[in-house]
Amino acid sequence: MSNLIVKKTDYGAGKGVYAQKQLQKGEMAFIFSEEIVPWAKVTHRGIQLGKNRWLEPSKESFGFYLNHRCSSSCGFQLPNKIVALREIKEDEEITIDYSTIVHTQKWEMDCLCQSTDCRKVVKSFPNMPLEFREKFREWNSWENK
Repeated sequence: MSNLIVKKTDYGAGKGVYAQKQLQKGEMAFIFSEEIVPWAKVTHRGIQLGKNRWLEPSKESFGFYLNHRCSSSCGFQLPNKIVALREIKEDEEITIDYSTIVHTQKWEMDCLCQSTDCRKVVKSFPNMPLEFREKFREWNSWENK
């Protein structure tokens, strides 16, 4: 039995992944995907591993429902794991900071996460301030760091 469930969010982001039991810091929440695709086949749900390498989640996977939050509960760990950055309480959403998983220079999106430290705009990892890049160095998805 999985320790996670997909259900509707209460803040308008569609569905999200939620913990059904407490997760400890450093504990793996789930495998994001094992399918690597090129840019031409990736959707907005993919995680960028390299210049033309993306992990693409299937519709049946938790990765398909992984939402962004500026104060995320999880990080991405190579090669394909979503790992708790802190203790995650039962029924808390599993989230990731999209700024750590996209490296395309011109990419950005408006943020609607509503966290107290929301940045309002989510930018690609190379376009984030040095302090952010240093803090999330080990959690950024680029294979050749």
